[in-house]
Amino acid sequence: MNHASPSPITRSRIATRLSWLLAAATGALARAEFVPGHIYITHAGNPDFCGWAGYPPTDRVYDVDPATGNYTLLKTKFTCRNLSSGIFTPDGSAMLAARSSANEVIRIQPDGTSQTVLTGADGLSNPGGRNGMVYGNDGSLFLVNNGTRRIWRFPNGSAPGSQFGITPGTGAIAKAASGDIYWAGTTNVDPFEMGRVYRFTDEGVRIEFDRFVGGLISVAADGFGNLFVLGPHTTGGTIWRYQNEDPSTRQVLVTGLSASGALTMSGDGTTLYAAVGKWVYSIDIDTGAQALVTELPDMTHILGVSTFVPESTSSAMTLLAFCVAFTWRARARPTQDNYFETKVR
Repeated sequence: MNHASPSPITRSRIATRLSWLLAAATGALARAEFVPGHIYITHAGNPDFCGWAGYPPTDRVYDVDPATGNYTLLKTKFTCRNLSSGIFTPDGSAMLAARSSANEVIRIQPDGTSQTVLTGADGLSNPGGRNGMVYGNDGSLFLVNNGTRRIWRFPNGSAPGSQFGITPGTGAIAKAASGDIYWAGTTNVDPFEMGRVYRFTDEGVRIEFDRFVGGLISVAADGFGNLFVLGPHTTGGTIWRYQNEDPSTRQVLVTGLSASGALTMSGDGTTLYAAVGKWVYSIDIDTGAQALVTELPDMTHILGVSTFVPESTSSAMTLLAFCVAFTWRARARPTQDNYFETKVR
């Protein structure tokens, strides 16, 4: 009997999942490494709530297995400083997280130990927020400073850094398949259209991408040109999807989420994870079908979520994204918003 061969994308996804299982079986579960395919949650109660009934008075990092819903407490950081914006270093050896009210970024090892690597002396001002850090293709770390409404760039992921772009409010960032950085957030520019999405080019030029009546709190992108933005529960808890980084393709993917939170993609790009309140959901990026992955303990206030993808897998995804980006960059770019245009020399 003849059987059709799996498509290249299917074979790639199978290989990716097998590599994750192999890594888990060879020591990741022993905490020698982060676990491929797992999602890592950065949590803190709002400073106004830390220590109140139901809210743990400490920052926390949870390791969640999306296949089973099981979770473990990886890190407890005493005192509540709004731990947020978890992101993995390009080599996968550590996780960075921002402590917004302490004006610092900490580096977390797989065993839960941590060190402070960036502080206010390096230009941090209320850093992070949901999805507040990304790595560029050149290894630079981009970080949102919500206190000064700036995006800061740290070459090679370390100080000294410099201003990359100006934002019109507080928000989150994601690197898209084109290599451009997208900012989604809440502004005071127009009280009737508080939500904004901006696209930043390699040179730091800011281009208006889309507008929303309500504010936005999180953004995520995959390696295939899909872009996702999340509005808070006060505006319906909605996730919108764009295809090919084209604002004209905006569509509602999910609505009715019960709390504010953060977004991240699965390693193979087929699933969007929404971590809202103390719940984590998996969402099909084509149909919007959602399923509960897990519920974290206490009155958890999730401020960041990131998927660990092994370096070999992310390198393959980067190569594919480069090919896609090369095609897209031949297309006409959106009109620049001259009033907000910012170019860093």
